[in-house]
Amino acid sequence: MPKSIEEIRSMLSVIEPDDSMYQQFDLSDISNLRALLGDDESWLVARAVHALARLDSAEARQAVSDASFDRRPEIRIAAARASEFCPADVADQILGSLLADVDTGVRKFAIRSSSSRNGEAIKRPLREIANADDNLTLRHLAAEKVKLLAPN
Repeated sequence: MPKSIEEIRSMLSVIEPDDSMYQQFDLSDISNLRALLGDDESWLVARAVHALARLDSAEARQAVSDASFDRRPEIRIAAARASEFCPADVADQILGSLLADVDTGVRKFAIRSSSSRNGEAIKRPLREIANADDNLTLRHLAAEKVKLLAPN
């Protein structure tokens, strides 16, 4: 039986969330978690994104992907961080758009969220950021990530 939006809101409102909080959600909660993505409270939306990313469902993964286009940078950052819980092809899709984001903080978290499981669709923009981004800090961060992801 799905939890009500009020129950989900309460569960996501713990002061210090951890993995056990997210493990309380199941596929029956997807609809109400998705409904929270429109909430005014960015912290709540971010936690809903993280909960959705942990559910093995195309609908939940689509919701995380949709969050990567949210108008609020903090939600796009949450999508970047949550991408690690998504299958590699979905993570590539999410991170691909976020590596090109106009917000420096979003790009920073997209770089940090990339990993060896990402494909060339992510490694190519990482190399481009490392070589030519206007932000020197992001260039260094991307260069370090490119080194980590390079085959030995």
